[in-house]
Amino acid sequence: MFKVLRLKEVISKTGLAKSTVYKMISEGEFPKQFSLSGRSVGWLESDVNKWIGERVLIAANDNRFENENRTNCLKEPSSSIELISVSEILQSANDN
Repeated sequence: MFKVLRLKEVISKTGLAKSTVYKMISEGEFPKQFSLSGRSVGWLESDVNKWIGERVLIAANDNRFENENRTNCLKEPSSSIELISVSEILQSANDN
């Protein structure tokens, strides 16, 4: 079953501003909206959840890289960060 999100829901779910959503769409960095009728548009919730999951994974990898570099500079053992797959993130998001 498909769930369609309207702009207010996309903004609430992502924490992005309206202008940022449309800027990222134009840059190909966010799922594109589709026409519902007339001037009404929506986004598939699954597309938005996938985008969020990808951002979480990118942030986790960035944090891991930063922690490893900081540790290497200080000559201390690195702390491990458990990475989970995008599919696990998306499954968790869909369960909520």
